Amino acid sequence: MKHKTLKSFAISAAILPVLLATAGSASADGNVSWHNKRTGKYIGTMASGPGKGRVANNISGGANSWYDQRNSDGSYNQVSRYLPGYCLTAYGSEVYTEPCNATPDGTNWYQRWYEVKTATGWKLQNRMSGAILDDNGNGTIYANSTDYGDSNLNQRWG
Repeated sequence: MKHKTLKSFAISAAILPVLLATAGSASADGNVSWHNKRTGKYIGTMASGPGKGRVANNISGGANSWYDQRNSDGSYNQVSRYLPGYCLTAYGSEVYTEPCNATPDGTNWYQRWYEVKTATGWKLQNRMSGAILDDNGNGTIYANSTDYGDSNLNQRWG
């Protein structure tokens, strides 16, 4: 019995580093700024005025700072640090921020994102629709239902 327990422990100890190395999250409950791999522009949100909650690229200052809040399903809430209590949301192809319950598992699936490590950067995939966060290069961030893979750097973030 003792030999069997030691063998199970040795196997678990060997597998754990492999799982951790391939887990693929950009951060675990921490601050992050997402820049597009093609344009180098950062994604951010407007905090006031008629554009409040609007998401665009190349927003400067604290507007491009997010807090990564991990959920139990492996997805993340992207909580704006510039507009506290607002989460990155995708509905259809529209991407915007809206008020959220920014606690683990407190958001709906439209406000959750999988962070998938790829050879060319991070792919941000919406939990509800499976759409990929995309940058058209002209200031518009949207959710694209087609994942063009690593060859399309508009869909990769760092």
